[in-house]
Amino acid sequence: MEAVNNRSLLFKIFRRTGSITDFFSNKKACALITRTLKNEKRNKWKLFCSNLNPSNSIQHLWSVARKFKNCITPSSRPDNDDWFDDFCSKIAPCYVPSVSEIAPCYYHYVSSTHVLTNDFNMSELTYAIASRKSTASGLDNISPVMLKHLPASALNALLALMNNIFTTQQIPPSWCAYKVIPIAKQNSKTSFRPITLSSSLCKIFEHMLKSRLDWWLETLFYPITFIGKEEVRWNASRHS
Repeated sequence: MEAVNNRSLLFKIFRRTGSITDFFSNKKACALITRTLKNEKRNKWKLFCSNLNPSNSIQHLWSVARKFKNCITPSSRPDNDDWFDDFCSKIAPCYVPSVSEIAPCYYHYVSSTHVLTNDFNMSELTYAIASRKSTASGLDNISPVMLKHLPASALNALLALMNNIFTTQQIPPSWCAYKVIPIAKQNSKTSFRPITLSSSLCKIFEHMLKSRLDWWLETLFYPITFIGKEEVRWNASRHS
């Protein structure tokens, strides 16, 4: 309850000030509540399992299990490699549009002094790194865990690199290469779901951009009074 009250307080502060520092504080409070609820759910599941006895009905067990619902069904490995060519043709077809066909001409929609064009600061970088939940790395083998243990000098160098990419708009070619892992769908040995792992640095850069856009849009729309998530989506779609 204290965490919920703290989140509400930080949300009110952000609505009043509109600063990016208060925005990140509110986001961190939301993340803390998410972790707290997950831990509480885990503890409840352990308590439930420890109190099981032969007198519990099957219906009761399934009812509780459906409420938790976060179960993982192991997938079986295919008997042969006949699926591989079909899988590759779906994720990497023979023809793809060229850059000139899909990339529109670049226009300066905002002035060079707009808040969205400002250099990233250290708080934006550290927030993006701390928000990475996955431990998987891309083709560059840079794990998100490594980034979370960088010293201050390395963080300064990384921040300078991100700002240089942001200013020059030159994306490193390695960020355009992905590791694709096929995961068999449930009860199937011929249908696969591709899991794509991209560069951790690319994910950090994307998260910094997304957080800044979220902050800008929320400060833009917060003067309007919203009630409920559905009304937020409806009002946002009117302004998009």
